[in-house]
Amino acid sequence: MLKMSPELGDAPITAPMQGTEPFIWQSASHQIAYIPAGQTHPAHFPSLFNALAQREVAEVYEQDQTFLLNKQITHHGTLYVARNITAFEQREDKFTALTFILVGLISILSWWLARV
Repeated sequence: MLKMSPELGDAPITAPMQGTEPFIWQSASHQIAYIPAGQTHPAHFPSLFNALAQREVAEVYEQDQTFLLNKQITHHGTLYVARNITAFEQREDKFTALTFILVGLISILSWWLARV
């Protein structure tokens, strides 16, 4: 079983998901959990994944953050992956606001030039 050390941070995970022990890994932008087939969720299982009871993919809002969740069931167990997309959502809101401002300015300039 692969044990993650704190020094790895956001390093990619290359562990084979065929172990017999649950595997939970968390970073600032990702949460990953692997539960072997036939086992129950451990006590420290992230509550974020409870939204995936019957679904395989979901978008969840928790504590002012947005997460994309994915659940993949294999014959060895279940792999849960959550990605924090809050920064992307905030950029999208800023881009939308900027687009409306630019369209407004262009409309006002066009109206003013048509009158001159």
